[in-house]
Amino acid sequence: MAGSSRPEEPAPPSDKPDTDGESLQERMQRMRAGGDEPPEEPAQPEPVGRAPRVARKEPGRRVRERERTAALAEPRPAPPTPQPTPAPEREREPRAVRPAEGAPGDEGDQVEAVGERLAARLAALRAERGWSLQDLAQRTGVSRSNLSRIERGEISPTAEALVKLASGYDSSLSGLLAEVESQPRSLVRAAEQAVTGEDAWRRRVVSPPYPGLNGSVTDAQLVPGTDVMYDPPLPGAEQHLWLITGSLELTLSLDQPGHGPVSASAGPGGELADDDPELRAEKEGDFVLIRGDCLRLRLWGPARLRCLSPDPARYALFTVTP
Repeated sequence: MAGSSRPEEPAPPSDKPDTDGESLQERMQRMRAGGDEPPEEPAQPEPVGRAPRVARKEPGRRVRERERTAALAEPRPAPPTPQPTPAPEREREPRAVRPAEGAPGDEGDQVEAVGERLAARLAALRAERGWSLQDLAQRTGVSRSNLSRIERGEISPTAEALVKLASGYDSSLSGLLAEVESQPRSLVRAAEQAVTGEDAWRRRVVSPPYPGLNGSVTDAQLVPGTDVMYDPPLPGAEQHLWLITGSLELTLSLDQPGHGPVSASAGPGGELADDDPELRAEKEGDFVLIRGDCLRLRLWGPARLRCLSPDPARYALFTVTP
């Protein structure tokens, strides 16, 4: 038909090679046959002046979900087993300690009472003899001011002052203390035991005499070479001298009344014969004791004591009153 337009037929594939040196027809045939992928196009360089790409941050919700999932997957430690609570202990009420019969409730009050009685007794002894403080000071060697304060109970006399006062009143320290104690104490502490004498002949009254008690104990020691005279405070009282260490010689005075010893034992040797020189010495009142010996006698007058050993002679003297 004249004037009508006919549809244009597609142009056959051109055999013109493309930019890679391969014609379009060859390329299509290769793609139909399953050949290799077309070569990748080279990456386009980033335009100059453009900011570098930053990796996107993972949303916080995903991070929390992942942490929660990991926590649930971890094994949980077993809860601690509760320990039973112990019942509170009941406090025990302290038991009242009942003092022994006859013992004072307060030891401090007892010591104070003894001090007051001692001061009153010293003042009474001086008044009985009609002495002034100056007279007593000359007899004892204790100053007048100290004597006045001792009798008023303002100060406690020292052991040395008590020995001088007892000697001034023709008594012994143990006898003076026995006059002021209300009752004998069962326990005599070492710190309360009176110590008299010098270093050459030191005596400690371990158990002082007391009215109603028949005995006393004295611990004494003589250094080597010491030669002293012992004047018994109670003439005629029974004496037991036990030598603990060293060697000791005791000689009785010739002018004392009586026959001297009751008996003398010098260890387990048995009785001595009449012709034994040691027995004759004992009859004359001369005794030599070594460690462990015990001498029993009544002293009516002074006796001489002499340490014979190179070591100190220590002895215990037990006095029994009639």
